Amino acid sequence: MQSDDSDGSFLRLVAKAPALEPAAQPRRRRAVGDVVAERFDLLEELGEGGFGVVFRARDRLLEIDVAVKFLSATDSRALVLFKNEFRTLTRLAHPNLVRLHELFADDEGWFFSMELLHGTDALTWARERVREGAVPYDEERVRALLAGLVDALCFLHRTGRVHRDVKPSNVRVEPDGRVVLLDFGLARGIDDGFDWATAAGTPRYMAPEQAAGERAGFAADWFSVGVVLHEVLAGREHASDAAPDDVRALLARLLDRDPALRPRDDELLAFAGPKRAVERDDAAQTPFVGRSEHLRALHAAFDGAARALSIATIHGVSGMGKSELLARFLEEIRERRPEAIVLEARCLDQESVPFKAIDPIVDDVAQRLLGEGAHASLAPLAPLAPESAAALVQVFPVLGILPAIAQAALDTMTTRGDGVAPLVRERAFLALGELLRAVSRRGPVIVAIDDLQWGDADSGALIASLVASVARAPILFVLSYRRDEVERTPWLAHLLATLASAGVDVHDVAVDALAQGEADALARAILALHGRDRAVDEGRWSTAYAESGGVPFFLSEIVHASVGGEAAHLASLLSARVDRLSSGSRRLIETLAVSAAATDRRIAVQAAQLDGDDPTVVQELVRARLVRVRGGRAIELFHDRVRDAVNVNISADARRSVHLRLAHALASTGVADDEVLAAHYRGGGDEPRAIEHQIRAAEVARRALGFERAIALYEDLVARLPAGDARRGAILTQCAEALGCGARHVDAARLYADAAALETDAARALRMRLERTEHLLVSGRFAEGLAEARAVLAALDIRFPRSKLELLVRTAKLTRELERRDDAFVIRDAIDQAAALRVDACAALALTFTFAEPLVAFYFRKQSIVGALDLGEPARIIAALALEFGLSSSRDGELAPRIRRAHARAAELLPLAPQSRLFYEMGVGMTLLGHGRYAEALPRFANVDRLLTGESARDVRLAAVARSWHTVLHVFLGRYRDVPRVVEEQLRAARARRDDLSLELIGGLCGHVPALIDDAPERASTGEGLEGAGSISAPTRYRASIEIALYRDEAIDDAAVGGSGAFAATFLRSPLLWTQRFFRAEWLFARGRALVAASATRRSPSGRLRARAEGRAVARALATTGTPPGAAYATLLDALLSSGESCVERLVEAERRFDAISMRALAAAARRRRGEILAGDEGAALVTSADRALADEGVRHPRRFARMLAP
Repeated sequence: MQSDDSDGSFLRLVAKAPALEPAAQPRRRRAVGDVVAERFDLLEELGEGGFGVVFRARDRLLEIDVAVKFLSATDSRALVLFKNEFRTLTRLAHPNLVRLHELFADDEGWFFSMELLHGTDALTWARERVREGAVPYDEERVRALLAGLVDALCFLHRTGRVHRDVKPSNVRVEPDGRVVLLDFGLARGIDDGFDWATAAGTPRYMAPEQAAGERAGFAADWFSVGVVLHEVLAGREHASDAAPDDVRALLARLLDRDPALRPRDDELLAFAGPKRAVERDDAAQTPFVGRSEHLRALHAAFDGAARALSIATIHGVSGMGKSELLARFLEEIRERRPEAIVLEARCLDQESVPFKAIDPIVDDVAQRLLGEGAHASLAPLAPLAPESAAALVQVFPVLGILPAIAQAALDTMTTRGDGVAPLVRERAFLALGELLRAVSRRGPVIVAIDDLQWGDADSGALIASLVASVARAPILFVLSYRRDEVERTPWLAHLLATLASAGVDVHDVAVDALAQGEADALARAILALHGRDRAVDEGRWSTAYAESGGVPFFLSEIVHASVGGEAAHLASLLSARVDRLSSGSRRLIETLAVSAAATDRRIAVQAAQLDGDDPTVVQELVRARLVRVRGGRAIELFHDRVRDAVNVNISADARRSVHLRLAHALASTGVADDEVLAAHYRGGGDEPRAIEHQIRAAEVARRALGFERAIALYEDLVARLPAGDARRGAILTQCAEALGCGARHVDAARLYADAAALETDAARALRMRLERTEHLLVSGRFAEGLAEARAVLAALDIRFPRSKLELLVRTAKLTRELERRDDAFVIRDAIDQAAALRVDACAALALTFTFAEPLVAFYFRKQSIVGALDLGEPARIIAALALEFGLSSSRDGELAPRIRRAHARAAELLPLAPQSRLFYEMGVGMTLLGHGRYAEALPRFANVDRLLTGESARDVRLAAVARSWHTVLHVFLGRYRDVPRVVEEQLRAARARRDDLSLELIGGLCGHVPALIDDAPERASTGEGLEGAGSISAPTRYRASIEIALYRDEAIDDAAVGGSGAFAATFLRSPLLWTQRFFRAEWLFARGRALVAASATRRSPSGRLRARAEGRAVARALATTGTPPGAAYATLLDALLSSGESCVERLVEAERRFDAISMRALAAAARRRRGEILAGDEGAALVTSADRALADEGVRHPRRFARMLAP
């Protein structure tokens, strides 16, 4: 059988029509005078080491001088060491360790900022007065230096780390005598799996075992301290005779070649002084005790993630130790499973960054991937660049630092407006999932998010998307949140419900009060840190547990305080601490309590009206365990109970003053978050400024695709603005747009009506009413939508036919007019705006009615073409013609000349209106689809998805149609590898935006396929549960039911096939679909396969003969569709209904036809059937080849799948 290719030359022309073209497109040493990251002014080079160079710099943000260390070496080992230095120190805080601030990566490399030290190196400081002749031996400085080093290293060792590079230049002494240990690039965990065979460090100061490449433990650091001490004492070969006996004896032990004979940490603490044996730095953490069952549950979740995605939820009320449990679990994972990739994030209360729960994860991924590729070949990153890199970078700009992703973004970036919308957001969601899967191929991944209750609805949507995207990847999501916040946080409750029904393992880890025994163990551990036995404190302990309620944080505070003689009542304890503060510290803590969030240190100091950023003020609050420092620059209250204790003593007037000072301080930066500013101005009583910033915040959220946040802000504005406010109409419109993009169509329609009522410009009011009409129709409010459509069209002087007869007559008249004028038009310089509005209205209704009321859509399509041609505006002409040739071309061939003409006209106009290319691409894609050129249509639909910027809800729907067909064509072409994931993602997205058409297309045509690919036919659905119930539902469900029955090898009888009458009845519900050639071919092929199966399984000979006859009739009907797939389907059915040599010959021809049109799976199925018939070695080879082809596409049971395609 030969396909009808009379219009083949035209189709080849369409296939070669202009497609979307991709955009075309030694690190310098830093120097004094450079401005880095638009923040650091490099003032002076302080020194250079093996891997980095350090500058003194002015931090413009903090308005203080800092040190900035840049990675100067370019090899990967240097980069690992550099990052290790930062990551080691940021997890630690101690007075004798240098304080690091932030890590950066820019186009020129890696660097981090840290505190600026003003002292000298250890050797110079300790021998300064000896050189000057003041003393023969400076015992005071030697012992102070030794004590500082002992404190620093013992603290480091308690965290399980070895420094491995102690030397005089890595030890600084400040003018006030503070000893500071630097340079942690070589620091490693004692059991972290580091390659100890590689000697690393400074040879002169290395312990013998370290120099020999053996395992270097804590004793290696003490040997290095011994070498430093030796140089301090003499600077020559022999120690000074002036040194006291205990120092010389210690030196001898420190330099012992046997690590086992060197002093232990506790001995050195005792040597440094009795007080130091028990003294802890303020950042030292309360011991972690108990929670063994919780840790086992988390490890079980991680083990389960080795097979597929697993989720663990850690929840409890505030202060139960959720964060500590999560930190301990991650610490154990790092120790036990060094290959694991741990990505961490923590949400902060009232931070309003879109996707804030995932944003730090993305930053972490970016840094990790940049670490792999920044200083070497870009090849390792190339596989990680998602197809939708442009959308990914648009939503998460930090990923632009990854060269491969940045280049992919450039290759796919197109000219776009300022607006962004759900389609970009969806692409970014899917691309981020692709990126996480790529990361998981490097090792098991943990995505840990703490304090999720302070996240946002957009983060919830993204997490749900990621869970669906990475369901088969070795990834564990650990989500920690306050249980008591779930009821007050609807998006979190919805996310948890979504995860529970996601079909993945969810491990519930409830963190409740400590049991009496665990609380007792915690108290003992805390008291032991202070050198106290519980028995000494028995009198106070009797009330401590009751006061704490078993909450670890409260218990810890009470026990720590009891050692100092304070009352064992938490409220009294906190109030007493606040009362003892200096006036400056009190003003600062009151500012933080009103801020109610982590606050930039400079902003907090300014709002508290302090004279300069005095570090002692913050240090006082940290020592009192009232404040903690985050990231070197942000400070926050230690706990909500601290906030409560402070707030109760702040008067209303004082609170308003603090709000205003915070607002002014934040506004002075020029980069403050508008939502935060709005809250502070409102709290300070300045409502006009609050409204102004809230409007900006809503727009920022909308541009960042945070629709739920934007809607909440707009709705709040609508409630706040008085009826007569001139801004009310614009706010209503913007809120309606956000609601539409968020798929809240009924609410959007209501607000468009309100906005139209306030609009004084008649044309703008009609546009708003047109938007309302679309949202009503899309939401299913058909009667109300039709009534509004008639009213809008009447106002535009466009008649809406009142009967089917009138509809047909008017459509015929318009068709004749178009044929008469031959699509002629005159391009006009001035555009009649009223006429443009009429064209837009007809085009919008044509799209809206396409599947719901095809005849009505056809009428408005003709109206839009006539109007566009009369208007003479190229962009609207292209859009109208593209809609025409895209939707008409799939019907029978009598329209081919008209389609050719419409296509030619649109192509000619493209240079005049390049912004209309997306409509052109959509029309070309539909043309190719309609003629069965599936492989050629596929990239066209991908182009539409990339081109659309999604500035309106209509754009979202158009992109959804393109994306749906893109997915469907992957199934038709047998490109199954990503189908299970993509179908699930698309269905979830379609449900989220209440998109019935996408649900019908993807759910009906593809919804059952993932289960069959996975060899799980019991999970396959015909789509009965899908929300879509439009004109294509019955045919798609008919096709799905046939394929499921064939896969299950169920007997295909009259009930299953439906008989010719039932088959025809299916299409009577959507008669116009029968005129679409590709639809007709697909459903005829499904029926034909059912008849082939029935011809072998029906019980009576007459039944089998009848099925065979009907099957041949279906094959003949397929041959008349005039499409390449129709011809190939017909050939395959003929083969399957034949026998012997004739069958084999036809199978060869069918395979050839399927190969020619890139329908891989069907080609493999035909080949496999031929192999089964031929048998022997030749047949076995064909079967093996077919099975391999299907398996390569992810099909788990090739034989059953092939039987479904070719029974």
